[in-house]
Amino acid sequence: MEPIPYEDRFTEAEVRRLRLGLVPQEMEEKWFVYCEDDTLYFHRSWTGYCLYTLRVEPSGDGWQAAEARVATNPEQYRRSTDDYECAMLRVLVRDLLLDQPMPFPRRHDDPPDIPDLLVQHHLVGRKLTDRALGIKRE
Repeated sequence: MEPIPYEDRFTEAEVRRLRLGLVPQEMEEKWFVYCEDDTLYFHRSWTGYCLYTLRVEPSGDGWQAAEARVATNPEQYRRSTDDYECAMLRVLVRDLLLDQPMPFPRRHDDPPDIPDLLVQHHLVGRKLTDRALGIKRE
């Protein structure tokens, strides 16, 4: 894994929620996220590969992103630019874990004829796609 220049700040309440992580409940949920020693680990749920890590630390009256890393093994992940990786991690942190809608990034080499929602569903899963389509599930 190698560092990426991800920057973010969190409230105490947000960090408590981040620490809960995410355990997939169905096949359409693409991420398994857990926290250990103030570091979040983002694993693809089907393969188990850890693609991102994010360490947070106290800062002033809140918390800040102290170090973010992305996987570099080409057999496990097709790493993109730092800008893309930071944007994708922000979607996972802010949108997937904290329910704060974020713009979904596209890789520079994504085929333009594939709809954004299809790319989003493929990479993140049902939760964000359902919200974008206004679907509520019990």
